[in-house]
Amino acid sequence: MSTLSAAVHRAILCVDVEQFGDRRRTHPHQAAVRSGLYAALRTAFARSGVPWTDCYHEDRGDGALILVPPEVPKNLLAVNVPRELAAALAEHNRAHDRQARIRLRLAVHAGEIHRDDYGVVGTAINVAFRLLESGPLRQALADSSGVI
Repeated sequence: MSTLSAAVHRAILCVDVEQFGDRRRTHPHQAAVRSGLYAALRTAFARSGVPWTDCYHEDRGDGALILVPPEVPKNLLAVNVPRELAAALAEHNRAHDRQARIRLRLAVHAGEIHRDDYGVVGTAINVAFRLLESGPLRQALADSSGVI
């Protein structure tokens, strides 16, 4: 059985690329999307004053989990990071064809997490990812023009 660390409180950002696995996206498109996603995240964090290297980030294939140190002000995560991420994605999307463009769902949450032998775990992480999949968020995005 894996050993759990003591619980720590962290801000949690989850991002998911909409339609990453769409069959019209080739492997080169998916590679461009992943590269663009991480470039946009690093840019958004830097422009917001949140050190990317101080954050725990875990790749999820079609998205990412990011845990932010507790000393980072939450207003940066709720206001600045999403605004700067939208700007960075717009830059990426202007430079790429339709199948390599990125449209994200983003959830910002906070709560206790644990580390174990496999990474991080916690109900708060599960809730954050459920927020990404929620019907109201999906409907709001379906009705919006997004960042393109």
